Order: sequence, then C-alpha cells, then structure tokens
Amino acid sequence: MARGPLRQPLQHRFFALRHGESKANVAKIIISDPKVGTKKYGLTTAGRAAVKRTGTQFAKTASQHVVIVSSDFTRARETAQVFAQTLRKARALGE
Repeated sequence: MARGPLRQPLQHRFFALRHGESKANVAKIIISDPKVGTKKYGLTTAGRAAVKRTGTQFAKTASQHVVIVSSDFTRARETAQVFAQTLRKARALGE
C-alpha cells in the first residue's frame, strides 16, 4: 500500500445519506428484520420533506453523474426515490 501524497487526483466522490424520518422512528421501534422492513414503515411526511431539502442542497454541488444505491428497506428505498426525483427536478429547473 502506497504511503504519502496521492500520486494522482481522486476521480470519485462518495456520500452517504441516512434515510429520512420513518414511521418506525416515530413509533420508537427498531426495524431490522427484512421481512418487515421491506414491506412496512416508510417515510413520514416530515421525512420526505427533509430528504427533498437535502436533495435540493446536494444538487447545487453535485456532478452530473450521480449513482444512487439503496437497501431494499422501505424507508431507504423511499429516501432514494425522493432524493433522485429532487435531483432531477432541480437540474431541470437549473437550480
């Protein structure tokens, strides 16, 4: 493994985004079983709004090529969908 300064500039940037507020968060329950998490406990209205705000801010500095990867839990899948829709809309509006 090389030590010291990078020999070439980094070509990729990676970001992590936690899911928005979910119905399970509000109910104060932890959902870790895929049999439940992939079927129930999506985002709350507040969670969707928070993801939209984050997507709008992210769009201001993101490159044109963005890859979004998500788990199949409902809360994460909905977060990815709202985030992607927000990015597309912000770019279409030139924001």
